[in-house]
Formats: sequence, structure tokens, C-alpha cells
Amino acid sequence: MYFDSVVIHETQRKRNGVQTDISLEIAPRFLHNKTNLADYSRVTVDIRGFLTLIDPDPENSDKKNFFNLYISDRILSDGIIGNSIPITAMQTVGGRSLMASDALGGIMRGIEPRRFDGYLKIVNNFDIRMNLPSFRIFVPGIVLYFDTGIADNLDYYLRTDNLHYSTGVGVFVYGFGFDLILYGNYWIDEKKFSMSFDFSLQF
Repeated sequence: MYFDSVVIHETQRKRNGVQTDISLEIAPRFLHNKTNLADYSRVTVDIRGFLTLIDPDPENSDKKNFFNLYISDRILSDGIIGNSIPITAMQTVGGRSLMASDALGGIMRGIEPRRFDGYLKIVNNFDIRMNLPSFRIFVPGIVLYFDTGIADNLDYYLRTDNLHYSTGVGVFVYGFGFDLILYGNYWIDEKKFSMSFDFSLQF
């Protein structure tokens, strides 16, 4: 089930609206051959919201971006049950596209991909994005983020000592349908700094 009311301004790149994605993935054993013992079901809920806070030129009369600021927030939860759950399912999160994403590590910026696998996972991504004056077809900008996430220890219990936090700042250039972002990340609970590149439409 998918709902999308997000409006993206063509030149200013600001966003407003909500996206909701609820998916069910079923992998029964009778559909697999004898060497693949997968037998599980997964439910994934992905909710994203966007709100423009500052826009000095809401009508965008000159067809170029001068400056705008918007916030975005994403809540992603994923749960798996079954008699035989492969490690690839525990290390990933499902979704409507049927192309699984990395779990806490990877969805949380600043944490290595496929870290903290589990049966239950919850992630929150929060962004403040500033779109700066555009140059021809490119829109540069700055993003500040704060991510939190938690996964169980393969026991279906979510404990506060399994919470993870990361924060950082990125500079990006938007063009040709995607952002190229250079992040400076700080994994708070591990006190670890890293740099990373990302291609992103938003989260």
C-alpha cells in the first residue's frame, strides 16, 4: 500500500507533503528448492514527511532558486517472523520496490552497511536542508542530519542499550534528477568520525 502527496518544486527543489509505504513480503518454503530453506514473512512501514519553513520567493518568479529551507523526517520499521530466516533478511530492510536496503548500518548515516542485523528494526532520519542559489541547472545546498536506530538481538526485544545515534553535515549539488552528497559523519555512541559520498533523492 502506497500513498504519496509530496510536491517537489521544479526549480527551487523544496518539498512538501507525506509519503507512506506499507509492504508485506512472504517467502514460504514451498516456493524454494531444497537448498534454499527460507521460510519467513516480513512487514515494512516507511513514512516520510517534508515541510518548507523558509522560502523568500514562494512564487519563484525568476525561475531560479535563491534560497529555501525545509525539514524532512522518516520513520522506518521492519519486522520478520518465520521458521527459517536467512541472514540476508536479518541484515536488510524490505520495501515496496522489492530491493532490500541495508539495515541500521547504511540507513543510518555514518554506520557501516549491514551492521546490527535483527528481526526487529526501527530507524528515524531527520534532515534540515538548505537549497542555495542555483547555477544554471544545478542547485547546491547544505544538509544537517540526526539519525537514530535500534535493532533487537535476535530475540524480538528492543532494549535502550541497543540504541544508536549519528549526526553530521553534508554539502550537495542537485542535477539531472539526483543529489551528489559529501557527508561528514559522527557516530555518537561509538565516537567515530567518517566521510562518505552518497547519491540520494531524499533518504
